[in-house]
Amino acid sequence: MSQTEDSLKTQFPLKKVKIIKRTLLGYLGFFFIGLFGAVVSLSINILITMIILLVMAGVFAGYLYYNLLYYRNYAYDLTPDGLLIGKGVISSWKITVPSHKIQDVYLDQDILDRIFGIYDLHLSTATAASEREAHIDGIGLEDAKILRQKLLAWMGEYESSPEKIKTYKPGKAGFYVSVFGSLMATAYILLVFFDSYGLALMILVGPIVAVINYLEYYARKYSIGRDGVLVKTGYFIPKESIFLYRNIQDVEAQQGFQNRIFGIHTLVIKTMTDSSAVNARMTYLNKEDAVNLRNEIMEMSRKSPQQQKTMGIDSSEQKTMDVVSHVKIDSPPMKPLSNPYPLHIIKSAGYSIAAVFSLSLLAVIFIIPFIVAGVTKMAVFGILFPLAVAAVVSGVILVNALILFYSYSYDLERESVNIQINFMSKTKRQILYSKIQDIVNHVSFLNSFAKLTDIKLETGSKEFIGQGNNQTIQSGSMANETIPALTYEDAEKIKEKVAQQMGINLQGLQKTPLHIKIPLDPKKPLKKTLKYTLNLSILYIIVAAALLYIQMTWLIIALTGLTLPIIIMKYLYEREYLKRYSYDYNQDVLQIKKGVFGSREITIPFSKIQDIYINQDVIDAAVGLYDVYVSTATARSLLNAHIDGLNQKNAQAIAYILAEKIKQNLN
Repeated sequence: MSQTEDSLKTQFPLKKVKIIKRTLLGYLGFFFIGLFGAVVSLSINILITMIILLVMAGVFAGYLYYNLLYYRNYAYDLTPDGLLIGKGVISSWKITVPSHKIQDVYLDQDILDRIFGIYDLHLSTATAASEREAHIDGIGLEDAKILRQKLLAWMGEYESSPEKIKTYKPGKAGFYVSVFGSLMATAYILLVFFDSYGLALMILVGPIVAVINYLEYYARKYSIGRDGVLVKTGYFIPKESIFLYRNIQDVEAQQGFQNRIFGIHTLVIKTMTDSSAVNARMTYLNKEDAVNLRNEIMEMSRKSPQQQKTMGIDSSEQKTMDVVSHVKIDSPPMKPLSNPYPLHIIKSAGYSIAAVFSLSLLAVIFIIPFIVAGVTKMAVFGILFPLAVAAVVSGVILVNALILFYSYSYDLERESVNIQINFMSKTKRQILYSKIQDIVNHVSFLNSFAKLTDIKLETGSKEFIGQGNNQTIQSGSMANETIPALTYEDAEKIKEKVAQQMGINLQGLQKTPLHIKIPLDPKKPLKKTLKYTLNLSILYIIVAAALLYIQMTWLIIALTGLTLPIIIMKYLYEREYLKRYSYDYNQDVLQIKKGVFGSREITIPFSKIQDIYINQDVIDAAVGLYDVYVSTATARSLLNAHIDGLNQKNAQAIAYILAEKIKQNLN
């Protein structure tokens, strides 16, 4: 990628200290290993020590040269297709980031960056690849800020001038709780590792811990700008993140049990990126600031498309991110509804409890032969243990159901669905209709007996789950995106109301469905059974080998006798699955429904579909079948939003139809 005189790299060059920083970062581990080897070999043979030192010097020189080439090859510039970033020496890669796909922008530093005075500029999209690759690292602070402004302007966004920024600071109560928690954790560690000297060390370490907490508290600021929320965190490792209003899915209010005691609130900005899950936490707010800040962000998020229009920015690309509906809905605006349809949570739990006890009774029946044979100990254990387990599991199910029943509430507002769970901790989720990526109507196996279903409104927002080393990022919290245990009729009413507020039409679906006009191939059950049989065979071989080793040949014979009936049952199941498989579309949405002992129906607006592709695995290739996948910004759409088991002609026909509908919805 050649650099012109007006390229971004020429205007905003990387600092050369980046070469030193990368070299030190990569060489540090090797240095300590080599140094240890040199010290050990010094007492054995001076020649070996000299060789080790020469190797260490050679590796350092080689790695320094490598990073010099990396620095020279590093390129970035704006192209008609988007921001192009290229890196690499031995192997190289390039990433192109379209402006309308960018969700968040943030500046950050690690420890070495802070020492060398350089920053990294990150651009996040809804893909995991952007988190790894879409960043320009090694720029000076002034260049980084100017480049950020330039990229925001290119995206159709503008950083607010200082007089237009309203800034919030964490409350002092949060600071005191943070300091107290850090001091307690430090005291515990010192007492564990240093025993009686721990208290003495605490006198020395305690003030340092308090100062560190104060500096981190002092550095934390949350600002409301014209086009995004600016979150500043970190004194020692500073980070500035801008979360654009146009991409904010929700601002979730959280209050854990401890925070409720001290009146501390946390707001979490939800976009579809991993960076927002980690960085967009506005902690230690007092109640008034939390309410005001959340209301301001949500209001600006609602207004963002209109703001872009009034600023004269072309909104054609923005239609891929926000619903700009062509459907005219003649019905009057929806009146706000609080808990409009009853939730049958206890009824659903009752069927789960019945299933648990049914399984325990099956276990008891299995033990009858031992009772007949007079194995008393086995009989007592076989009867009491399954019943005891069933009682404990049923108790947990009932308690969870009662907690959800009394703590869960939902509202259908004109602009959003609000879901609140208020127990020991408190969360409040406001799901804007324009941010919903797809609607899932899920009937689980047990709920199919109760005639109940869950409605899941998937936004693609990312959640930061867990603590310490167990922290993970995953797509949106299911409880906070789900309206559970509805009757079939009430679920359809909610789906229709949500679709109406999203500006999409569900009329015409399933009248002459697409799965009738372009059907699945009859070989689909055979393909699924073949795949299942291969997996079952591998498992059978492993289990049979283990049983043969412990000389239980009679059990191998029993398993062999069960294998054929299991495969036949799988084939019959897949035939029934094929009969119930349906898919259709209208002007606005694609709808797919699957399931035998339950069902999952996903409704996806064409305006939310990111891409379409035709896929074929090894088993598909063997029988000549293809799958058509569509993906939204939600991870779960990949599991549900595919039509699998088509011949090549039908797969191409469906992919073409869907592509045309997507184009129509973008125009």
